[in-house]
Amino acid sequence: MKSEPTQLPTEERIRLARQAYRDYHVRCFWWMREDLEIGETDLPVVARYLALHGGREGWNLAARICPSHRSR
Repeated sequence: MKSEPTQLPTEERIRLARQAYRDYHVRCFWWMREDLEIGETDLPVVARYLALHGGREGWNLAARICPSHRSR
């Protein structure tokens, strides 16, 4: 039986997403403004493009930012 992933508090997920956005901008978010202020509504987008273009490390980070991304 597969267990549901434990979700981090929202503020922690936002902090991780902001750091990932800066660290992976060239690789995953080249088409978005570099100075974009990431908020809660941006978490699924950040997770999606980390998972698509961030390699294994990005995939794992995406799961921490938005655990539901793995079910898509």
